[in-house]
Amino acid sequence: FDVKTFAERIYIAQRMHDKKNLTVHHAGGDQGGFMSAYANVVLMGEQYRGQFYKATYFNDFMTIDRFRYENASNIGPDRMLLPQYRQEEKIRCPKVATHLSGMATLHKLLIYPNFIDSKTELSVRDRMHEFGLEDAEFVGYWENTKPVIKTGCKDVYASYFTKATGAFATVLNYYKEANTAKLTIPFGYKKAVIFDPVTQTEKAYNGEAVTLEPSMAKFITFTK
Repeated sequence: FDVKTFAERIYIAQRMHDKKNLTVHHAGGDQGGFMSAYANVVLMGEQYRGQFYKATYFNDFMTIDRFRYENASNIGPDRMLLPQYRQEEKIRCPKVATHLSGMATLHKLLIYPNFIDSKTELSVRDRMHEFGLEDAEFVGYWENTKPVIKTGCKDVYASYFTKATGAFATVLNYYKEANTAKLTIPFGYKKAVIFDPVTQTEKAYNGEAVTLEPSMAKFITFTK
């Protein structure tokens, strides 16, 4: 109750100063529900700091269902994922930034871009901004009332943003070994390009199987 009251006071005070203010609450997993009523964005992730001293990727210590339960939401404020890497070799690693960017976009999360390799993270974000999310609809891999991208592999997941002119998809391998997935795309498109943030390479995508290294993600931009 005290946390909720504190969040309410901040929210009201901000709007007394400027009605257009944006309220971001930084919370651990147990506090998110109390704060969400008085926030535009809830910043999550610090609860994983301890695990990431030993682990490198989310699939080293939790299931993807657990991650989605703790972080993704179809109602209430937007969620922002806060990286919690503290070791220099992880902060500067393109693979770590690719995994985290994949996990965030796979679950419609914003990214608070600290403690990860900025070049890698920005290369993904720039492509999302170029696609444009203002009027796009998100379709998560878990949806059962919307047309999802099927991967044909139980450990590979795909979500996408879609609009009249195209789509932007994340394909992620939530497994500790390499996987190959043949995607079933539920919409028509004229052309597409697939981007690998680890190698910073982009090439035409023509429906061929997508090969993914352990815990890694690739990103596909479709033009309809």
